[in-house]
Amino acid sequence: ISFVDVTDMDNIKYRHVLLVEPATANDSFPVFKPINIHAGGIACIGNTLYVADTGKGMRAFDLTNIFQVNSDSTKLRCGIIGSNVYAFDYYYVLPQMKRYFLEHNNANFSWISIDRTDENYPKIFAGNYKANTYDEDAIPTISWWNLSTSGEIESLDKLISSTSLSENIQGGHVINGKKFFANSKTDKILVDGKSAQSWATEGCEDLHFSRYSGNLWSLTEYVHKRRVFAVKASDYE
Repeated sequence: ISFVDVTDMDNIKYRHVLLVEPATANDSFPVFKPINIHAGGIACIGNTLYVADTGKGMRAFDLTNIFQVNSDSTKLRCGIIGSNVYAFDYYYVLPQMKRYFLEHNNANFSWISIDRTDENYPKIFAGNYKANTYDEDAIPTISWWNLSTSGEIESLDKLISSTSLSENIQGGHVINGKKFFANSKTDKILVDGKSAQSWATEGCEDLHFSRYSGNLWSLTEYVHKRRVFAVKASDYE
C-alpha cells in the first residue's frame, strides 16, 4: 500500500509500505513474510486498516505499528536475518494484527467500505464479487460488521443474502442511507430504488465517498485504460 502526504499540494510525497504477516516453519522467510494476495479493496477507520483479501478473508492492520527496516539492494531478502531486518526494497513494513473469515454462502470478501450512516456507530460494509465462472457456487452477498470502540470488528451485526443482488459487483458504499454498487461488467452504478445508471467505462471497481466534498470516487481496472475519477454522489441518488 502507499501513504501519501498531501500537506503541501505543490510538493506531494509518498511512501510504499509492505504488508506482512507471521511466517511459519515451512516458509522461506524468517519471522515474517510478505502477504501474497489480491487486495479487493481497503478501508480505514481510526488507526485500523482493513484489507479485503479475495478468497482468504479480511485482514486488519494497526497503523500505529509501522516499522522501518533495512534496505536490500538485492531485493531478495525479507524477514529478520541475523541482526538485520529486511523487506526486499521497501523501507517500511506494516504487520497484520488480525484476520477474519466469512463462512456463509461460499462468499468471499471482494470489496469493503465504512458505513457511517450512524456516526456514533460506524460499521464495516463488505460484499463479494460473483460472475458466471468465478465463485460459481457463491450467492452475491453483502454484510455489515459491528465495530468496537477501538475500531476493531466486534461481531456480525447483519447479513443479507439474495440471489437478486446483482452479480459482478466490485465496489459498494452506503451514502446518506442509500446503498451504491459498482457493476464492473455493465459499467453502471446501482443505487437503492433506481434503475441502473451509466457512469464509467473500462471496468469500474471500488468506491470511496468523501463526506467533505460529496465526491464519489472510483477507478477502472483494464490495463490499457486505468483511470481514477470522481462524480458528485448527489447526481446519482
